[in-house]
Amino acid sequence: MQYFEERDGKLIFRYNGETVQVEAWGQDSLRVRSRVLGEISEECSALTEEVAVHDAVISIQGEDSAEITNGRIKAVLYRQGWGNALQITFYNEKGETQKANAALMLHGSQTTRDKLGGQKGNSPDLQLRSQSAC
Repeated sequence: MQYFEERDGKLIFRYNGETVQVEAWGQDSLRVRSRVLGEISEECSALTEEVAVHDAVISIQGEDSAEITNGRIKAVLYRQGWGNALQITFYNEKGETQKANAALMLHGSQTTRDKLGGQKGNSPDLQLRSQSAC
């Protein structure tokens, strides 16, 4: 089964009716969105300001993992074998995990809403920016 895909410069994970999307968002920053039972809508988002377009580097390693890098920040997405829960870990350019939001577990709509504080349907955007000094 194919869990990860790259589409239009976005890394997408799908399982059991949930879609998680990670994309470049300005310089050294990533945007994470999720939705249960539907596609992610551009009209219903918390981040509405215009940002400079940056091309992310996306790599999919089989069925269990993928990564996306935008400048000095990288997200590694890993599908756990039991329950197919998705784990996202964020790293700076030195390979260190980010102190805030170092690991984020997404599994099913209830957990996604709890972790990201959203409502059923589109959850609010989660924006992470590399915090390392230049």
